[in-house]
Amino acid sequence: RVLFRSPVEYVLHVSLGSAAAYQILDMQGRSWLSGNLNTDGTIEIAHLPQGVYLLRIGEGNLRFIKS
Repeated sequence: RVLFRSPVEYVLHVSLGSAAAYQILDMQGRSWLSGNLNTDGTIEIAHLPQGVYLLRIGEGNLRFIKS
C-alpha cells in the first residue's frame, strides 16, 4: 500500500492494485468516512476538517494530514 502526497487537500490517492474496503478515522478514533476503494484509488476528502487522520484498509493503517 502506498499513500501519495500528504498533506492532502481534496482527493486522497492510494495505490493498492485491487478494490478494498476502507475507513477514515480521526486521531480520537471517530469514524468520518468509509466505503469501498476502487481500483483507481481515489477518495474525496474535501469535506473533512483540517487535521491528522488514519486511513484503515484491512489490517493496515496509513496516517495522512488533511490541509
